[in-house]
Amino acid sequence: MILTMDEFRKYVPKKPTFALFGHPIAHTMSPELHSKLFRASGKDCEYFAVDVPPEDLEEAMRIASQKCGGLNLTIPHKKAVFQYLDAVDETAKNLGSVNTVFFHDGTSVGYNTDILGFSGSLEFDGISVENKTAVVCGYGGVARVICYHLANAGAHVLITGRNLTKAKALRNDIRSYLPQASINIMPATQLPRATAIVVNGTPLGMYPNEHVSPLEKLPIGTEYVFDTIYNPPETALMKLAPRSVKTRDGLLMLVLQAAYAQTIWFGTQFDSADLTRILRLLSGDMAKSVCTMYTASKTLCCADLWAAAKRRLAESSRVRCSMSLLIWTIIWKNERAKKSRIFSQKSANPVSVTLRPIAHVRFPTVSDVSLLWAAVPSCGRRT
Repeated sequence: MILTMDEFRKYVPKKPTFALFGHPIAHTMSPELHSKLFRASGKDCEYFAVDVPPEDLEEAMRIASQKCGGLNLTIPHKKAVFQYLDAVDETAKNLGSVNTVFFHDGTSVGYNTDILGFSGSLEFDGISVENKTAVVCGYGGVARVICYHLANAGAHVLITGRNLTKAKALRNDIRSYLPQASINIMPATQLPRATAIVVNGTPLGMYPNEHVSPLEKLPIGTEYVFDTIYNPPETALMKLAPRSVKTRDGLLMLVLQAAYAQTIWFGTQFDSADLTRILRLLSGDMAKSVCTMYTASKTLCCADLWAAAKRRLAESSRVRCSMSLLIWTIIWKNERAKKSRIFSQKSANPVSVTLRPIAHVRFPTVSDVSLLWAAVPSCGRRT
């Protein structure tokens, strides 16, 4: 649910209420995510998003202190909210970014759980960064969080981007908080071969510009690629990685930062099984939204769609969610073949596909997808 400021002013809470402030905020997944987390912990709470223009932030914070138990904040409020808080956690202060607020005993305290989401993602994937060279693309708020954690964890951080002046400013800021940090700037064309970790902290590659990458190629020594983007599920940067290189999109980071926010609000500790299940459900929701999004544009490249679906389904060995099974109808370029055909292993070279959701059908398992994936012609598909 997304409210306008007028609706938020009139809203009367009937249960413990939490909200997300941002502008614009139409495509947020936070209400669905937090609802899943509430159910997992047995909490009966309300969570919605509020579209808060920058000029209304002060009023929105005042209303929230009376109606909400806590808040999440996204662009453009993560820094502007500082002036309306009674206290700010030291890490959030160093990062210059607050994404979680806790209202307690008449006070408001700001925290940053983005950094916990990123560090938790690395831990989940078994990635140790100590004494490794890590390249971070970008110098905005997300890149600042990533650089801070990597430098604090003992990595040799290299910041790259199109504007090295901004990259230098970020480097100097991190050094002011972490004097012993190994952090420098580097043009994208001069990245060392020994680079082990590559992280994208920019929006480059996000839908609808999913074919854009912050780097033209990965350093030869790359062992792990992390992209904070989760739409599309396999970004252009991740596609640069050989099959032997582990990759991760930003969906797990999103889940973890939300879980840590609820830990701040309630003291709730989520176990790995709950988080994994929620990640699977959210992956299904993402796959469904991707298909809906592409259906609106009628057609898309078969190989690209299969890559997106295959990655989302591969989050677990058995994915169960409420998403309808999609029938993939091949539209043939040959004018003589007027009728559409259901995709099968007999298919020749498809030109494009039209998605038609069919309700109440079992969602495909990974084994199902593997069989279908094997049937997809290799034209344009990465091998």
